[in-house]
Amino acid sequence: MHVTSQRHLDGRLVSLGAVTIAVLAVSVVLRHVAAPLWVDVRKDMVEVARYEQLLGEARDYEVLKARMREHHNRLQARVTELTEGMGDPEDLSSLLQMIYDKAWSAGVRITSTKPQSEQRRDDYLHYPVILQFETDFASLGAFVSSVERSPQIMRLERLALDVNRGGTLEVAMKITCFLKEKT
Repeated sequence: MHVTSQRHLDGRLVSLGAVTIAVLAVSVVLRHVAAPLWVDVRKDMVEVARYEQLLGEARDYEVLKARMREHHNRLQARVTELTEGMGDPEDLSSLLQMIYDKAWSAGVRITSTKPQSEQRRDDYLHYPVILQFETDFASLGAFVSSVERSPQIMRLERLALDVNRGGTLEVAMKITCFLKEKT
């Protein structure tokens, strides 16, 4: 019986040894193959998450871009509305014509226009112009207000008033028009 038990134990030892070797082989494979693969999978998962975030931001970017385009179109429509019939705002003669039109609308009749020498500062050309006219206080106020509200860059620099015996004003006004220097 002892010999049978020993053979039986020898058979089990062989099986147990085979299982132990198999377990060791699997752990070696896991340690040297699967663990580095798992690290790579984790890195890939982080990268996928980053791409998903970027895609979400890209969708947000498209929405933001569409809103900005819509806002730009509204502003462009407003500029077109304000400058309608004014000619090229980059042209001095168009700016002077706009000033004359504003004066006429306000009831001011310009009697003299004296352009001064042009000056270059920064990226702009400065064109000072002295206007002389006769008017009343209400028309002067309406004219100055309309010039100040215009979308073009102009600055009213000097205003000299003299009251006639009839109550009308003799006005000398220096307006400087600013134009972007063409390169």
